[in-house]
Amino acid sequence: MGLDINGAQFFISARRRGVGFGDVLTLGRQSLHVFPPKMVKELVRAGLPPGTFAKGGEACEFAEPLFECLGASSVSAMDASDFEGARCPLFPSLHPKPSRNTAAAMDLSYSQEQHKFAQDVREFTRDNLDPKVAKKVLEGSRLEREDFLGWHRALHKKGWVGVGWPKAFGGTGWDSTQQHIFDEVTADAGAPQLIPFGLRMVAPVIMNFGNKAQQDYHLPKILSGENWWCQGYSEPGSGSDLASLNCKAERVADKSGDHYIVNGQKTWTTLGQHADWIFCLVRTSSEGRRQEGISFLLIDMKPPGITVRPIIMLDQEH
Repeated sequence: MGLDINGAQFFISARRRGVGFGDVLTLGRQSLHVFPPKMVKELVRAGLPPGTFAKGGEACEFAEPLFECLGASSVSAMDASDFEGARCPLFPSLHPKPSRNTAAAMDLSYSQEQHKFAQDVREFTRDNLDPKVAKKVLEGSRLEREDFLGWHRALHKKGWVGVGWPKAFGGTGWDSTQQHIFDEVTADAGAPQLIPFGLRMVAPVIMNFGNKAQQDYHLPKILSGENWWCQGYSEPGSGSDLASLNCKAERVADKSGDHYIVNGQKTWTTLGQHADWIFCLVRTSSEGRRQEGISFLLIDMKPPGITVRPIIMLDQEH
């Protein structure tokens, strides 16, 4: 077995129960690669017993204590620094070559402005997040519709809902570091996740492909939380292979104008029991390849004709 600590390659005999040749074991951040006994025998013939390694010209016993620690799940007692600079003289080609990169290390620390932003988010979360909701989140308990929306409304009032949105549509204008800080601070405090179906899935489609009337109607209601969206992709007989979907939409015209009549089923519509609208992939044409003739529709779930039935799991969640 070989162990690489601080650039040093060690060889350990793989004769313990439950260890197979070719296995890779993990000790902290180190990988232990199992070698066949033949290699270990070659080490013995060369005069270097298994578990004996050269360190500063001196031999040190290592293999057996390591296996005992692994077996006892007490690897914290190992100190990798004790073996810094050790080398196995028999296999120098296995030693990693020293890096030639002399560039300065990347500074990942936050700037003063970013620290202040994190503190602002922390204070806002402390003052506006319902402790009962935070307790549910941190304990993994079920969240109701109002648990999500209460936090959503507080963020909307502050102008902090449109994370990643262009400012022209009401976005925050945050950079990626600010988004990360916001996500990290609010998650640590037990804030509910902002539901992504409206904010991150359908909203960008409406921004890029919707007409102005659709943008003016839907985007403000997504930002405010007035309209909750869910996703309608999978069907009882069509999952990841969306080309097999059968939910059909037929375009018709009457006195009220052109509209679609949709017939079919959708499943795995996460949190669909709370939704006001659903974005669906539907079949609008059966001609040509099955990957073609699929359209993206925005469907109001309140009119008659739409039935929502729960799929209850073992933990009683939908």
